[in-house]
Amino acid sequence: MQNAINIEVEVPEGKSAGIVGRNGTFDIKKVNVWEGPTNGLCYVDGIGKKGTAINGGLGFPVEIMDEIAKQWLRGRGKHVS
Repeated sequence: MQNAINIEVEVPEGKSAGIVGRNGTFDIKKVNVWEGPTNGLCYVDGIGKKGTAINGGLGFPVEIMDEIAKQWLRGRGKHVS
């Protein structure tokens, strides 16, 4: 079994990012994308200024993330095999 993926990317200085919920918009400082160790799901969380995930992230099968990544890169004119 391969190691679970865990990618954390900081929001660039001067850029705005957030999670919109029923109680308003909450700024995030990082985006964390990770693979569940046993369930085959990919999770996307917004990390707030306190360094913890803000409620309301996404979870879906890793195959969907593969397809999202491919289509995103192709749409931006990047080469994807």
